[in-house]
Amino acid sequence: MNRILILMAVATAAGLALADPPVIEGNGVGLVEVTVPTTGSKILSVPFEKPLGTPGQAGVLSELIATNDLKGAAANAADADQIVVLTQTNVSEVLTDVYFYYWYKTDVGWTPHQTKVLGGGVEETITPPDADEFELARGKGFWLVRASGASGTKLYVTGQIPTNSAAVNLAGNNTFTLIGFGALDDRDINDPEVTWTSRYDGNAEDKGSDQLRIVSDAGVMSTYMYWADVQEWQNTQGVKIPVNIKPGEGFWYLRRGASDTTFTPVVIPAQ
Repeated sequence: MNRILILMAVATAAGLALADPPVIEGNGVGLVEVTVPTTGSKILSVPFEKPLGTPGQAGVLSELIATNDLKGAAANAADADQIVVLTQTNVSEVLTDVYFYYWYKTDVGWTPHQTKVLGGGVEETITPPDADEFELARGKGFWLVRASGASGTKLYVTGQIPTNSAAVNLAGNNTFTLIGFGALDDRDINDPEVTWTSRYDGNAEDKGSDQLRIVSDAGVMSTYMYWADVQEWQNTQGVKIPVNIKPGEGFWYLRRGASDTTFTPVVIPAQ
């Protein structure tokens, strides 16, 4: 079981320059080490809140995702490891799903990278917020995209250990959202400590229900659907199988229902 590594004892070994861990209402600062591939990409997620923040406060990208063991570049974003976040912003006055890109600039850290998107049929250039301003809420997911020649196999996510769990929105009407369970140990997709406000079963046999899309370490995507008669996530054949999500890992949620819903990440006991 992949347990949390409390800072200081682990930070030194990981080469992370971090301040003394604060204690807020019995919980401190933690670090999760995630194994990542050297090529391609991996879906990850945020299990922590803002360091030294108030309970429930989202951390910012520059604080949550360390650059240790990742590949940086001095000038060219294409030569560096990148973080990609699916979010929403106004493009030509239309609220639009967009991807924010951040690349690891050597001696600087996570740096926003401009992209072009369509909003209302009009192409517009987007510059994401600075990494020390862009918030990533606990339970939300993102990608790590590896650069050519990347060799490090670890990614470190740090932050305040939460004292409670806030609901995360899952947009409806056949919308994908990247999420994670926010746990500090392995959790099965049917773990009872993950709270789903509602899940839609629009005929699971015809794949019309809400779905989880999970990519294995080998890069294979599997689909698990909600079956209302047993109130479980099962595979496309209606069989319940164990599927563990490790700390810091993420996956897709496909909301088939027309309305938005929410889920609440795992509540973490006081340390």
